Amino acid sequence: MNIIRVIFYVVMVALVGTGVAMYASASKGGKAGVDQTKVCVIESDQDAVDCEEGSSILARFTDSEPAVAATRIINTAALYCDTNYQVTTTATGVFCVLTHERIPSR
Repeated sequence: MNIIRVIFYVVMVALVGTGVAMYASASKGGKAGVDQTKVCVIESDQDAVDCEEGSSILARFTDSEPAVAATRIINTAALYCDTNYQVTTTATGVFCVLTHERIPSR
């Protein structure tokens, strides 16, 4: 009976440890190494190309009508945001980690 209890506790500790590791990885977006010291502000496709991959980007669309801004927001997120990290959108823009994998001009 004691051996079963020991095995049970070992399995439980392993499961909890795995869960904690997975949560820590997910809270960091699954990747390490995002430069938190600067934000690249983009207003055009060329701005996105000029920003360093893996950097934080901010795309602001305050000069657009709501329907145009909504289209620009979804397009920006789809083309430029690394979806392994959190993507934050509002009615006026996008904040995310830049990927060059889907930039059409590259």
